[in-house]
Amino acid sequence: MEPLPPKSLLDMLAERLERAFGQAVRIMDPVRTPVASRLGADRSAAEPVRAAIAATWGCGCRDRLVGVTAATLVGGNPATGCGGVLVLSVQPGAEAGAPVREVGRSLGLEDCNDPGCAMHPAGNAPGLCRACRERC
Repeated sequence: MEPLPPKSLLDMLAERLERAFGQAVRIMDPVRTPVASRLGADRSAAEPVRAAIAATWGCGCRDRLVGVTAATLVGGNPATGCGGVLVLSVQPGAEAGAPVREVGRSLGLEDCNDPGCAMHPAGNAPGLCRACRERC
């Protein structure tokens, strides 16, 4: 979703999501941010962005769709939205840990006490612990 984070950050996030959840991740062509959702140069309303992703790629009922933008998102429920469409704001220079945890939360996972788990709030572990993997 435009504006895009750097390609290197998108690639790193895709790799981390694959490792954490054991599912293939495809990076799709960007979706243009709807004009009606723009609240400034770097701010967008979350719901119209989520709707644009669903209109372009589907509602996410078969696969989880994750839209990633460098814009700050305002409003909306960050967890699920339309079926399996999740929209994340990832700023350039960010670590992949927080977005991985947001995807985990959208799948019903909660913060984990295991520092070796990607769902640990302060961690940046590459994968899920056994307990979280069983819940997901």
